[in-house]
Amino acid sequence: MDKKIDRHVHINGYKVSDDLERKFLSIGFFFDPFKKLERGFTHPMLNGARFMPSFHYSFETESFGEMENAFSAAVEAIRSERDFEGYIESEIVPNEYNIEFNQSQIDKPRERCVKIPKFELVHVSEGKHKACDIHMKRPYVAPRDKLDDLLLDAGCYEVHTPRSRIYTLQFESGRDGIAAFDFFKKFFTQNGGMNHIYLEIAKDMYKEPANFEFVPYVKKGSPLENKK
Repeated sequence: MDKKIDRHVHINGYKVSDDLERKFLSIGFFFDPFKKLERGFTHPMLNGARFMPSFHYSFETESFGEMENAFSAAVEAIRSERDFEGYIESEIVPNEYNIEFNQSQIDKPRERCVKIPKFELVHVSEGKHKACDIHMKRPYVAPRDKLDDLLLDAGCYEVHTPRSRIYTLQFESGRDGIAAFDFFKKFFTQNGGMNHIYLEIAKDMYKEPANFEFVPYVKKGSPLENKK
């Protein structure tokens, strides 16, 4: 049987009223909070960037129609309440860009044949948004090591959940995101240390207020684009 296609809607709120939260939950979202970080950004472009919202809600499904309906209903709720600051995104995780490593792969001895490049981050211009992003999950209980530093130095931002430390890169270009995913898949296959990586293709995005500033993304034209 083919692996299911994941479809997500995420609400990233920095201001959410109690009434609006009740509406989100009635639509079918669940509260999906982040943990407080033990340390913040390291990349200069992320200084002051808001990448860990106080209110985070998720909706997960295999149905394209359910994803579309949840996104539309959440936007309608926000427009009716007008007591919200943040953004909503719907995203699709294709099967071929959703890789979970087994424990033997996670724990394998580190090699030094592949290095992680530094990705160039730029501000998101008004009227634009990311094409895709890559999330890379390490077990929350795993000791911090050089890999954490390498990912942060590369330009990733870090959030924590009760189970994972998640490192994320957002991309202006979908082609660049795919090239980066292939690179990281090779890197973690050779070097271990990661239990789950996946690429999400952004479909719809809505933000309030209109001038809300998205997290900086990787500038179009990645040097990884033509690498195998």
